[in-house]
Amino acid sequence: MQSENELIPVRMLNEYIYCPRLCYIEWIQGDFVDNKYTLDGTKSHKGVDKKRGDIVDNSQDEFKIKSLKVSSENLGIISIIDVIEGANNEVVPVDYKRGKTPKVKEGAREPEKVQLCAQGLILRDNGFVCEYGYLYFVKSKSKVRVNFDDELVEATLNTIESMKRLRENPVIPSPLIDSPKCPSCSLVGICLPDETNFFKQDSSKPRLLYPSRDDGLGIYITDWGCSLRKKGERIVVIKEKENLQEIPINKITSVSIYGDCYITTSVLRELVSRDITICYFSYGGWFYGYSSGVVHKNIELKMKQFEISGNTNVCLEIAKSFVTGKIKNCRTLVRRNDNEPSKEVLDSLSGCIKKVKGATNLDILLGIEGQASKIYFSRFYSLLKSDTGFSFEGRNKTSSKGPS
Repeated sequence: MQSENELIPVRMLNEYIYCPRLCYIEWIQGDFVDNKYTLDGTKSHKGVDKKRGDIVDNSQDEFKIKSLKVSSENLGIISIIDVIEGANNEVVPVDYKRGKTPKVKEGAREPEKVQLCAQGLILRDNGFVCEYGYLYFVKSKSKVRVNFDDELVEATLNTIESMKRLRENPVIPSPLIDSPKCPSCSLVGICLPDETNFFKQDSSKPRLLYPSRDDGLGIYITDWGCSLRKKGERIVVIKEKENLQEIPINKITSVSIYGDCYITTSVLRELVSRDITICYFSYGGWFYGYSSGVVHKNIELKMKQFEISGNTNVCLEIAKSFVTGKIKNCRTLVRRNDNEPSKEVLDSLSGCIKKVKGATNLDILLGIEGQASKIYFSRFYSLLKSDTGFSFEGRNKTSSKGPS
């Protein structure tokens, strides 16, 4: 008997046809990032997800079930069907889709049709009669009928077999070349299709990537005896039965707790499920530990990192790249923001960048990084635009005696 983890999620069939590389990164490597399209899709499914597995209509042998998990060991696939409508032994799956009905032949694209057909094949394998299904497009509030004819069934079975081979012999597929799909893909920043093809000389200059805007803030709880509770989509900070503050969860990037503070289970579960880390400190600032969500699933990446960590030469070259980038950024900040950027300071930072290239071990590199930091922090007070009275006298270790 196969476990759920051994079965192929039907939604991945859609991803595989849309872009095999996207499917590999999300399914095999376990990487996923939301964007406005994926969030919109999640929102479109809220209506059916609220009544998962419930029979919402059952009269005179007719029934309607929302968000039901079904699987087929014979096919090796599993799915959560948004809606199943039926009478007696005949059933019709309905798959919800964000957006409007596409202006294409038959009103539906191949990835969506294959995904819906796979749901129908699961129902057939469980003894039901299932000859067609519907794609429901939320924005246009319209249904498109998809008949499970021989051609579509064959395409669906071939896709399942292709994904089985991908799992058994995992090799990441090549990226699409100059595809209009890439800019709107949520994983474009991980996949880097244009950059990968550029270095393989398979495409022209990479298109610009526009990272998502992050307006979130870190939350610091420093008052002794506070508690964090969940209220809808907000975290409420309470002390002695008084609500001190309410913070929208979607505005939070991290939570740092100093001293004694109580967190309810619902708050902890909500934060880690959204990949928001909670750090615990003593009242004086000593770090104790942290709570986070499920660790990264990309085992290939972990294996490569451990492999490289044992190679001193490779580690040195990677470290050189980091330090070079850091010093260049420091020089740029001084040049742009210092009230009186001296040529001596800028030349000294440029000299540090040249020294990095000649570093023969990590200790020498660390010394160069420290020298550059000392130069940068010697001008840090001049980078502040307003007269705040803030005094900064160079770089030092974190302590109670002064800034770091």
